[in-house]
Amino acid sequence: MTLQEKVNQLLVPTLPTPDELLEQYGDTGVGAYYLNSVSSCWTGTAPNGTGAEQRNQLQSAMMAQSRLAIPIEFIQESLHGGACGGTIFPMPINLACTWNTTLVQEVHRTIAVETRITGATRSFSPNINLYTDPRFGRYQEGWGEDPFLTASMATASINGLQGTLNENGYYDFNSSIIATTKHFAAYGVTRAGQDGSAADISERTLREVYFQPFQAAVKAGTASIMPSHNEITHLGLPSHASTWLLETVLRGEWGWDGMLTSDWNDISGLQGYRLAKTEEDAATLALSAGVDMDLSAYSYPYLVDAVKDNKVSVDQIDRAVRRVLKVKFSSGVFDAPFAYTERLDELDSSTNRELAKEAAIQSIVLLKNTGNILPLSSTIKSVAVIGPLANDSYSQPGGYTNYGAHVVTPLEAIQSYGGAKGMSVTYQRGCNVMDKDLSMVQSAVDAACNSDVALVFVGDTQDTCEESWGGRYGDRPSIDLAGGQLYLLDALLTCKKPVVCTLIHGRPATFGTAASNNLLSALPALLASWRPGEEGGNAITSIIFGDRVPGGKLVSSWPFSAGQIYGPSQPYYQKFREYDGRMYTFEPSTPLFPFGFGLSYTQFALSNLIISPATLSPTGTVSITCTIKNTGTRTGTEVVQLYIGDDIASVVRWEMQLFGFSKVSLSPGRSTQVSFTVAATQLAFYTTAMDQLIVEPGQFNVWVTTDSSLPQSSTLSSSFTVTS
Repeated sequence: MTLQEKVNQLLVPTLPTPDELLEQYGDTGVGAYYLNSVSSCWTGTAPNGTGAEQRNQLQSAMMAQSRLAIPIEFIQESLHGGACGGTIFPMPINLACTWNTTLVQEVHRTIAVETRITGATRSFSPNINLYTDPRFGRYQEGWGEDPFLTASMATASINGLQGTLNENGYYDFNSSIIATTKHFAAYGVTRAGQDGSAADISERTLREVYFQPFQAAVKAGTASIMPSHNEITHLGLPSHASTWLLETVLRGEWGWDGMLTSDWNDISGLQGYRLAKTEEDAATLALSAGVDMDLSAYSYPYLVDAVKDNKVSVDQIDRAVRRVLKVKFSSGVFDAPFAYTERLDELDSSTNRELAKEAAIQSIVLLKNTGNILPLSSTIKSVAVIGPLANDSYSQPGGYTNYGAHVVTPLEAIQSYGGAKGMSVTYQRGCNVMDKDLSMVQSAVDAACNSDVALVFVGDTQDTCEESWGGRYGDRPSIDLAGGQLYLLDALLTCKKPVVCTLIHGRPATFGTAASNNLLSALPALLASWRPGEEGGNAITSIIFGDRVPGGKLVSSWPFSAGQIYGPSQPYYQKFREYDGRMYTFEPSTPLFPFGFGLSYTQFALSNLIISPATLSPTGTVSITCTIKNTGTRTGTEVVQLYIGDDIASVVRWEMQLFGFSKVSLSPGRSTQVSFTVAATQLAFYTTAMDQLIVEPGQFNVWVTTDSSLPQSSTLSSSFTVTS
């Protein structure tokens, strides 16, 4: 390969048309082509279709024109769906709320199949950052605030996307795509919730909290990783320039041998940090730090000059090219470079839509149900469907969506359900999200007052909760419901009719003050449906009317207000021990809803906690078991959660940490045993010198419960001891 051909393999251009790609790179080839949800669905790449035929034409032309005929690697986001016209699954925040790793893996396997059919062989997912600040617009893309839960979901999603390597080092060309796990590291740590801001965290927090999901991803075999936009203040460098992060830790300590792809324009962005004066200098910094591919292709073309100027060596170029080609070979880019156009009818199949619906149902969290108003009685004769999110097929799926499939909104689903039941259904928008125009409120109030119940749908539009860049909205200084939504809810409550509020949203919402100081307490029922995907309307309807029992659990603590959001040093529920309790004036210091919380239409009881052995060595394991029984009248699911806390330690530890969870489905009166196994090595932490991980002897407290709030009557507690 010539130097130019090698450098071109490190490029991921995002030119708007295939013709431009051929014109610029046709003779010497190019590594990859990024097909984001906009360019692959709405522009010349794929007008009104899947884009599969167009990609095949581009692939054929590039292979015919370039000297070495190295195929292009097509990359799709595939965050919660992988193909134009393919299935739109619920967003990761939803999938996390299912607490069901088997379901998560199945969803990602389906995403991989659909993505591969349309010609892409790599995804820019999963996003496994920990999100502790709901002001951040990308909150919906993650799996919540907890490192253990996120690590479990990372493993499931990577296994679903990639499958397993065969004995020859290949993935299944028919059903697998490469996972590009992102964003390494600490991207979810923000200043005031703003995207890309510096992560002010210590090395201890970085290693013991924010590294944990990525270590799980490496163990799961992720073939590619994307560094994060942000600077990590402990390092004094952004991730794309940190040799310590990408080489010393990732490749050295963890032994990972995959490919690093930059985030959008982040190599060129090193100039914005004033670390590099030119594109050539930026390219030199990133390549030296270990970044193999340049997404946007603004900087790495200058590597040709960098070699000539003796800033980088040909050996460094060769190292990166080998990593790129290894991934392209293993994913089938060479052996199966074309889209499977004969299989396009598999996209968004009835089976896949049913899976999307099931994922949405399991993700919905019942937050309030005063007087057991839900499920709605079969005697209901009329409902008013109200709210700006009741019929918003654009916002309902969430960000990085592969458009094209039909999105069933709550309005459509309730109209269908009501029509079959002889129920009268009226609809009023009520208000907007982006402004406080209240001219529609009275019509909504009239509809509610003239119906048996008001089903209200409020939350976030795409404009108020998404990645914030290039002048787009997304991050917010407040997490109160925006626009006229608080005023709408307050007005509807004056009808004295039941109001069931369902959030369609990307972040926890707070209810502020409209005309009343007790808006949330006055709402009899509240559901969090997040970004429920294409079948969200049907899923929500099945919960509201009782065809299914809610079983979703929160994966982040729900703040009472934005002022209560903790700093970046730890997930909210992992409270550091302090010498004295601290309280706010006018507001509680506890969350509105705790991590792991979620109500059901049935009840469960925990009993018979057994810990064996009661004493173990630093290399031993402990078994923790209990019994769970459905004491209610409906078949339902519960998530049994295991928390452990180090009683006395040589450094300040968290009061409790999640160490296990088990989702159980039981019919009324039935019980089963739940078991957890914890290795003593999982209790390790770094010394004060940060030079080694140690397992300290002493007592470890155990709580087996159904959410993280302590104390509660249903919690089982005990302890075990680790010997010296």
